[in-house]
Amino acid sequence: MKTLGILGGMGPMATACFMERITAMTAADTDQEQIPVIVYSNTQIPDRSAYLLGRPQAENPVTALRQTAHFLDGACDYIAMPCVTAHAFYTQIQQELSHAVLFNMVELTVQSLKAQNIKKAGLLATDGTIAGGVFKESLKNAGIESVLPVALSQKSLMALIYRIKAGKEPDMAAFNRILQELVSGGAERIVLGCTEISILNLKEKCPCAVPYTDCMELLAEAAVAACGGQVAQKWRQMRKSIN
Repeated sequence: MKTLGILGGMGPMATACFMERITAMTAADTDQEQIPVIVYSNTQIPDRSAYLLGRPQAENPVTALRQTAHFLDGACDYIAMPCVTAHAFYTQIQQELSHAVLFNMVELTVQSLKAQNIKKAGLLATDGTIAGGVFKESLKNAGIESVLPVALSQKSLMALIYRIKAGKEPDMAAFNRILQELVSGGAERIVLGCTEISILNLKEKCPCAVPYTDCMELLAEAAVAACGGQVAQKWRQMRKSIN
């Protein structure tokens, strides 16, 4: 089997959630049937959104991201980065690697939407992801229009994301209102474009009535398959049912 490196810590709960997702979706009766994983949860990587939004004194996270990737590079065959906003720096991080392949969670998501013939997708993401145009070009090139929350709803979404980072209970009533807003705006599918929001999915708090695509789940599935693990049949059936 190949070894997976996880460039994590953005945030640490999302990293733990990603590791749990990988383990749960792998068809394994023994430890040895799980893929080898090295986790570097570098919680000292500066805030990605703050930098992308140009906030005063915001530190550029690229150096820390590259150093973390370099640490994993020699020991891993693949690297997964379960933070969508950090993909604004994907090219700079990739340039640091001499051995490992860095998965692109954004491209995996857009490919999934395109395969389902989605023409209009609602995007739940951080201010930094939106400001950095992380999804913009990929969606445009795939012929997919993005539907974003209005300014007040986006502010509520950011508050929810930071509550999850802090280990606090999110405002699910506000979350559901944002989902319905995107659906009313014509979104055929909701993209869970922040790995903190993926935590809600793992805890089965996302409304089943709203069709969604979870970036973290797609990344986990790609990682398991690439490293030689077997994706569990129950997972494949679940993916088929939501598609």
